Amino acid sequence: MTSNLEATKSRLFEKLEDTSLQAKEGCIPVAAVKPVLRYVFFHRPFQFEAFLSKWELPREIISLGDLQVPHEAMTDLWRVMDEVAMRNPIAGFEAAHTFDYADMGLLGLLFSSAETPRELMELQDKYFSKYFGKTGVWWREAKNAVEVFWAQEGQAHLSPVISNYVMGAVFCGYRGLANCDTLLLEVHFPYSKPSNETLLTYIEDYFTGADLHFSKKEAKLVFDPRFMDLKLRTFDPELRVVLERKIIGTGKSDIPSDPKDIFLSRVRALIRSNLANRELSSKWVARQLRFSRELSTDIWQDREQPTRLCAKKYS
Repeated sequence: MTSNLEATKSRLFEKLEDTSLQAKEGCIPVAAVKPVLRYVFFHRPFQFEAFLSKWELPREIISLGDLQVPHEAMTDLWRVMDEVAMRNPIAGFEAAHTFDYADMGLLGLLFSSAETPRELMELQDKYFSKYFGKTGVWWREAKNAVEVFWAQEGQAHLSPVISNYVMGAVFCGYRGLANCDTLLLEVHFPYSKPSNETLLTYIEDYFTGADLHFSKKEAKLVFDPRFMDLKLRTFDPELRVVLERKIIGTGKSDIPSDPKDIFLSRVRALIRSNLANRELSSKWVARQLRFSRELSTDIWQDREQPTRLCAKKYS
């Protein structure tokens, strides 16, 4: 088993024992903007280093989901993204395209283990504010629609690049869990219609088929109510029970005896949702999970279990 894999599992289970995930006043977990950090790291390395130095943050910030930083630091990060967007107007969407629920650590794994979007959103309502404060994605049911919107503590106005990242990441996350493209009805942007044709075309392609509305009060996605009852590809009831019990603090006894169990659940979910993919292999799975080397044999042997489960489910 690779040292990278061991380190990831070790860090995950250290977090199972960690009680410091409680939201800190005036701070935001970097998990909420990890794709933006990765984007700045790759596209503006000098500014990324300056950002770390100013706020005395470790370089490992792009891999640590439980680190919390001041809102002022995030404001600096968005300034960098605004500068990037001046030359590359689709920067917010490019960052959003790398969003992965796993970036959010235990909470992300818990949310993606839900059976339906409704259950996922109910889990968010239950736990999001505890760990992320008032900043985050919220939802409400309207007449013949479900609205998913962004609220950010201490910032009434969202710049275009923030709005694009937020709406792009939310939709990217949902699209990774279920076939929801045709159920997206509207997208609302809190800025005027772009004059830049490249950006406007990208938005139209990103949210294909949805009605686009600009100069609105909030960043918002509007879905057909049927969206709420879609079956998520990553549904894992066993993983949900383990994580939810631990998150609400029921004690160490709820941790699986085998430290691989939580990680294996993520591997199984990835395999189950890609059984028709001809590229499916241990190397492909390793790339999706961002490991530098191929998954070891004992992990990959678990492929047969989800294969049998899917064959039984869809036969």
